[in-house]
Amino acid sequence: MHTPTSSNPDLRLALDQFIGRYLEHVDSNTGTLPNIEHDPDWPSVCEHTETLSNGYCHWKPIERTHNDDLNRLEKALGVAIHSDLKTFFSSYWSGPLPATCDDGDLTLIQLWNEQDLEQLLENQIGHALSKRQTDDPLTLFFAVTDESEYFLSVNNADGQVLLEYPGRPPERVIAPSLGTFIAELQPRIGP
Repeated sequence: MHTPTSSNPDLRLALDQFIGRYLEHVDSNTGTLPNIEHDPDWPSVCEHTETLSNGYCHWKPIERTHNDDLNRLEKALGVAIHSDLKTFFSSYWSGPLPATCDDGDLTLIQLWNEQDLEQLLENQIGHALSKRQTDDPLTLFFAVTDESEYFLSVNNADGQVLLEYPGRPPERVIAPSLGTFIAELQPRIGP
């Protein structure tokens, strides 16, 4: 299987830098790491459970060392997945990362734990199958917007970042690559 290559080899650097900016932004506005409601049935290596208070604990993205998570998606779909998506989803264990761009607010989808990975794969397969039914080019999502049901995806063939609405063809190109898009994001504190 030929894997569509990255249209921006600096994606990992852009992601690392965005996470750094995000953590600085949260710290400068709250004086702490991000926090999340602790669920003992949904644990993550990101959690700092020693800070558990009132059911909430701090968390911080944790770097991952492998990038084979989307291999099962490739096998299920019978198509190579764009390397930008592999890099994006395999770089960190993390909570969702709220951000803003020229087009509005969004949240980057991240993987919290192995169960979250399984849910992501199932949802990506469902999305890909709906694309096949409508004969639209394969896209895979990586972020949700704060505007209704719109989401952001990557065109699997060329790596462009697209704005989409479920069940419809992509509305427009947002950025030429995922690395370019993430490099331009500004962090924000989410709900």
